[in-house]
Parts: sequence; structure tokens; C-alpha cells
Amino acid sequence: MDENYYSLNVKEVLKSLKTSEEGLTKKEAEKRLEKYGINEIEKRKRITPLQIFARQFTSFIVVILLAAIVISSLI
Repeated sequence: MDENYYSLNVKEVLKSLKTSEEGLTKKEAEKRLEKYGINEIEKRKRITPLQIFARQFTSFIVVILLAAIVISSLI
């Protein structure tokens, strides 16, 4: 279903989605619910600002730059 629906006419979209202007039948809706699952957004664990900040230091380049800061301040 990777089509550009905005560029199709109504009949082509309905045909592509295998539906009609009246919508899905109860049987078809149940079948799709079983196949695709519930239509809801999954809740994910939130990332705190502290975690975002800490992840900045996992990059190899950042570690090298921090080492260079330490070395140059010791010299």
C-alpha cells in the first residue's frame, strides 16, 4: 500500500484499499482487525532530557574530543 493516494481518483483509491464508499462490512472489518491489530498508537517509554544529554557522550568522536580537552588542560 505504498501508493500516492492524493494523485488517484476516488474509485482507484477505494479499489486499492479493497473497500467501498459505504465502508467495510462487519465481516471484513473483523478480518482486518485480526490481521492488522487494533488501530492505536503504541505508548513508548519517554526519554528524559538527562538521557538525551548522556547519549551525546557515546559517540566515538565526542570521546576523542573530551580526551583532547583533558590532555590539553593537563599540558
